[in-house]
Amino acid sequence: MITQGHRPIDQVLECIDTFLVAKTGYSLSYIQKVILWASWQDEPQTYDQIAQENGYSANYIKQGVAPKLWRLLSKACGEKVNKTNFRSVLERRLFSDKGLATANFLKPRQFVPLEVPEGQVPLNSIYYIERSPTESDCYLQIRQPATILRLQGSQQMGKTSLMARILADARKQNYRTVRLSLNQAEGAVYSAIATFLRWFCVNVTRQLGLEPKLDEYWDEAMGSLVSCTLYFQEYLLAESDRPLVLAIDQVNQVWQYPAIAGDFLALLHSWQEDTKDIPVFSHLRLVLVHSTEGYLSFHPHQSLLTLGLGIQLPPFTPEQIYELAKRHRLYLSSQELDQLMRLVGGFPYLVRLMFYEMAKHQVSLKSVGETVATDTGIYGNHLHRLLWRLRQYPDLAVAYQQVLKANDAVELDPIQMVKLHSFGLVGWVGDRVVVSCQLYEEYFRDRVCRYHFIETL
Repeated sequence: MITQGHRPIDQVLECIDTFLVAKTGYSLSYIQKVILWASWQDEPQTYDQIAQENGYSANYIKQGVAPKLWRLLSKACGEKVNKTNFRSVLERRLFSDKGLATANFLKPRQFVPLEVPEGQVPLNSIYYIERSPTESDCYLQIRQPATILRLQGSQQMGKTSLMARILADARKQNYRTVRLSLNQAEGAVYSAIATFLRWFCVNVTRQLGLEPKLDEYWDEAMGSLVSCTLYFQEYLLAESDRPLVLAIDQVNQVWQYPAIAGDFLALLHSWQEDTKDIPVFSHLRLVLVHSTEGYLSFHPHQSLLTLGLGIQLPPFTPEQIYELAKRHRLYLSSQELDQLMRLVGGFPYLVRLMFYEMAKHQVSLKSVGETVATDTGIYGNHLHRLLWRLRQYPDLAVAYQQVLKANDAVELDPIQMVKLHSFGLVGWVGDRVVVSCQLYEEYFRDRVCRYHFIETL
């Protein structure tokens, strides 16, 4: 991260941008910020270097963008500004002690602490990046009667963080909300479907602030599925005209118990059908959150994927990564942005962890990136988890070895491609797959191919 004195360059650019808006009404464009950033350095880049690193023609920079930028700054400063003197002019006008004391357009930025990128991103966090239009689509969809949303993807893609925001938006609509995580259930809860559904109903009831009345609705002769349905229909949903949004996180936890998983999915399917005949069920909206990695141990997804509307969370785009960098008070050149995209493929957790380390230790992308594909780098724990998963499934390790060795997209057994994609290890190119990012290619090529751990399984 480049700094000006004790000031990160993004703060400098923000001050300049605020100054320009106040004086001229114009804001800096992206390429204008790039020119300022590259020219502010102790060893400024030439226009040719700026153009080459950022994918522009040299003439476009020299004859178009740069002259317009210097004219704009000259107008704002009331004196001649060019590439040679602009830093001294702006430092004098904006960053002198007197300037900072008198310029009312420069407001000190409130300190925002860094967040360790683990688990759900808090609702009030500045580090949550919306993947438009995913969030707005979910908010609109959950307002429709009898909605079922499925948030799916590999681990650490932001599913739980999105679920929390869907619930927050529902509360703004004065809906009743319940958040339930299946990994909170003890092992004994999964001993039988009746035990599991009673645990399920009690937890929903308590969160709604109601008194559990399971014994009034539970009938062994009718069975647990019918009893649970009647409990929702005649008690929980009938208790209020306000819609109920029930979010179930870690749905894949139940995949470890195939018999219970099958019955539970059958119950949810029946509720989906009940909305056509039983009006009160239109008040129920479900948000189901599950990791695609659960497909490896059980195959309920054929039934699950016919429930409601599936939302596959996409990786971050370059624009979203650039915005997240700014929120960490980091400034990436176009070249660095491209480098990061190749390295981690836009996976939210990997991007956030990189920026956390850069901002915390005040280091550059290059210095952090030198050790990322090692066991002791910042992604060590993440890579170890994936390596452990591959060791559990030798057939997938063999298939992944083919992908790692290939120069182009590879066609594998369809089930193997789906499973590798569920880990986030590959990306789709038509009906073929490629390694999803440079990080995985460097790390797993070394361990899967060079050391041939597959043969020792």
